[in-house]
Amino acid sequence: RITHRRVVEHFISNNHFGLPARDVVFFEQTMTPILDELCHLLPQSLGGAFAQAPGGTGESLSALAESSALEQMRDRGVECLHIVGTENPLARTCDPVFLGFCRDLELDCACKVVERIDPF
Repeated sequence: RITHRRVVEHFISNNHFGLPARDVVFFEQTMTPILDELCHLLPQSLGGAFAQAPGGTGESLSALAESSALEQMRDRGVECLHIVGTENPLARTCDPVFLGFCRDLELDCACKVVERIDPF
């Protein structure tokens, strides 16, 4: 939970980057063990602990649903969310064409992907 605390502290020390503090909501994502290519747990240290990392987009959606964030957004009239995973650095955040497409078709959920040429 060190990362969560540091992120919150970073936002506070930077005055929420100009956003009203009441408009910034934090929730914790679950951590999952890191496995090597043979599915063995990777040690984090000599002390016996295993390395862990945030669980990815699926886990972040579960964490969002389990937190009070969705209820807070609903209460404030938020009608849609746009989520971009960190594994998709070329994605256009809040792409107006994609969001308009989704709204026009009244989609509950959509995913925009680009096929990779190189798997790595």
